[in-house]
Amino acid sequence: LVNGRFRHIDTNLASATSAAARQIHYTAALPRPDTTRIYVLAVGTPVNAEHRLVADQLNAAVSEMIAQVQPGDLVIMRSTVPIGKTRAVSDRVAAMVSDVDFACCPDRSIAGDIFREIHHLPQIIGGITPRAQVRAAALFRRLGVATIAVDAAETAEAVKLIGTVQRDVLFALSNEIAIRCAAVGLQGHQVIESHAAGV
Repeated sequence: LVNGRFRHIDTNLASATSAAARQIHYTAALPRPDTTRIYVLAVGTPVNAEHRLVADQLNAAVSEMIAQVQPGDLVIMRSTVPIGKTRAVSDRVAAMVSDVDFACCPDRSIAGDIFREIHHLPQIIGGITPRAQVRAAALFRRLGVATIAVDAAETAEAVKLIGTVQRDVLFALSNEIAIRCAAVGLQGHQVIESHAAGV
């Protein structure tokens, strides 16, 4: 969301929200929990001109969460973050509240196709502790989602970053092919699709 509006409209958003309308509630502030809760950190994490994380949204979300989180809660990092950030956030919370589980389960879906991909793309699960790992995996399994366990939150962060680089390289390659084909009067999309069909 940007200023209360979706930046990318998911093709399956209407049916997904309709099916879960009685189970999902939206609020501008976190309610005070009376039971163990699961917090999902999924905020924008852009980079600046120097390719460094702009953590304003993440820091604001963490600050609000710290005011509510209690021992026994589970926090799942879904945002794209530098390697080590999930552990750093976990340490920040631990300085204020003890016994909070943290896991990195990065969102690897393509913007605009999240509701379909979450049921087809296995979720990477990397816990700060073994207990956090088990709890995070159990959550996604309850949602009917396949999981892949990795040995640490940092590994999960790295998987996400490598996936992002891979997509960037593929997009760059496709754009370069299109430019080269256009220069000699060929249809780039036809070249790419014909090559893919023959692989």
